[in-house]
Amino acid sequence: MAGTGLVMHLDGYLLKEALETEDSPILLACIRDDQPGHDIVQSLGSVASQAGEVVRVCYITEELFSCVKDRFCIVGTPTFLLIHKGRLVDRLLGKATTLQILRFVSTGLARGALTNSQHERTNNP
Repeated sequence: MAGTGLVMHLDGYLLKEALETEDSPILLACIRDDQPGHDIVQSLGSVASQAGEVVRVCYITEELFSCVKDRFCIVGTPTFLLIHKGRLVDRLLGKATTLQILRFVSTGLARGALTNSQHERTNNP
């Protein structure tokens, strides 16, 4: 299964790099390499075309689940993770439509921005 356009299929090296060094928010889909997984990649392409300027859209397949399972508490597939600066902002478990994923990203980004601004106010009186 290959990435489509703005959607990146991460291997182990790219996953580690994205989680450790990426400053932009990441939508990381954890999917199986089967037909439903292929359908999710198509939905991710739509998400990337609509939200790709504010979030990096990526996915991993089951061979890399062990790399993120414990860190982000993955309990099933598909799982969509919204990650910012290596920290989990939000998680969506289960099959989702393009619109549901876009809402998840939008809500998570708003929550992350609120948390960051509160943190900045707390640390900079």
